[in-house]
Formats: sequence, C-alpha cells, structure tokens
Amino acid sequence: MRLDLDTEIRYPSGRRAGVLQKVIVREGGHVDSVIMSTEGFVSRTVIVPVSSLSEEAGDVLTINMTKDEVHALPDYEEEMVLDIPQGWEWGNDALPGEDVFPGTLHDPGMIPVMEVGNVPEGSTSVTQGTEIWCEGDRWGVVDEVLLNDEGIVNAIVGRPDSIHEHDRVIPIELISEYSDLAVTLSCTLADLPNYTEELTDEMEEPDAE
Repeated sequence: MRLDLDTEIRYPSGRRAGVLQKVIVREGGHVDSVIMSTEGFVSRTVIVPVSSLSEEAGDVLTINMTKDEVHALPDYEEEMVLDIPQGWEWGNDALPGEDVFPGTLHDPGMIPVMEVGNVPEGSTSVTQGTEIWCEGDRWGVVDEVLLNDEGIVNAIVGRPDSIHEHDRVIPIELISEYSDLAVTLSCTLADLPNYTEELTDEMEEPDAE
C-alpha cells in the first residue's frame, strides 16, 4: 500500500474524507495507524487504523468507514514540549524567563522543541516534512511511505531538494536511523543512486509489494 503524504483520502463513494497528514511507525517498521485531517467546516485531526484503508483503482486511498464512523474516531492530540539538550544548565543569575535557556529569551527560534502526540510510546510520526539525510548531508524530504501486505514499511519515496533530480524509492534496508524530524541513510550523496531507484515523470508509481 502506498501512503502518499499530504494527499486526499476518500470514502468508497468517492467523496473526500480528508487529507493524510502523518504515518505512525512503530518499532520494527510496523504501521498500525495514520493521522488524517477531516473535511468539513470544523476540521478534526483523527487517528485512523491502517486496517480501514485500502488502495483502489487510480491509486486512490480509500477509508472503508461511514461518515459517522469517522466522526467517532479518536482525536490526535499534539503539543510542543521543550527538548533540553545535554549540558544546558540552570543559571543562578538568569533573568525571568531565561533560567533554563540563557540568552534565548529574545530569540524564541533558538529554543529547541519537539512534538509529542497521543500515539503509542516509542512510535515515530513521518510527515512530508521529515528530512532525508545521507551521512551528514541533507538530500530531501519524505513524500510517500510504502507498506507490504503485512503492514510493515519496506520503502519510502523521497523528494529531492534539487530541482535537477527526480524522486527516488529508498529501501528500508538503507535507513540507519529515523525520528519524527529526519531519516538518516547509510550512504553518501554520491552513493545514493547506486542503492535507490529513480522515478522519472514517465515511470509508473512505485509498487509497494
């Protein structure tokens, strides 16, 4: 199954149900749920079981639920929390508001934060903003997550930063580390073409099998 981030999810009738925002990856690459923003005047962000999704003709991702069943899905709740790096200490002479992060009071962008959602502990949320790095060099961002029949990630599709390159299918074996923010590959930028498949405009979409 192809989980194309930031694209539509539809009901079996063809009516738009929402947009795929995140893929929740558990340890071992298992994907049990995704995060969808719903349609309507009052949009919600809900947790959708992958077992309720199917890939129909034309690569349309379908949610096999009624509108009432979607309405009953649990909300995805997320908050930003401070991520204090090792070595940062409380200052005895800090000004109010600067006791944990000296010198950053007037530059909030310097304060490190991370997103925490109400998904199983240890899970990683992959979005279209998740970066792809090759041993210290950024290459691009995640565009799709590909699952096998067991619901396990077997590859991702990456979109390069360079307009002179094409999207690439990156096998799971090439991923050495991953987090909410970044996927790190065990190769250099120069070696990336040797281990991945290039997708040109004329090629079909990647097969998740």
